Amino acid sequence: MIQISYKNNMTFEEFDLNEKTKKALKEIGYVNPTPIQEQAIPMVLKGSDFIRAIKNRNRKNSLL
Repeated sequence: MIQISYKNNMTFEEFDLNEKTKKALKEIGYVNPTPIQEQAIPMVLKGSDFIRAIKNRNRKNSLL
């Protein structure tokens, strides 16, 4: 299993995700959310809309 980790200290376990989701994330090796996930997940879990414009690796604009 490949562990994917970012330089933040937050983990997916800290979010109010259901156990099935937490288990799936752990099984595929996701430990830490990306910075954008760290910002978006709490808002989405509260029912808020979230939109963020970013530049991807190809220098094209994307919306999340």
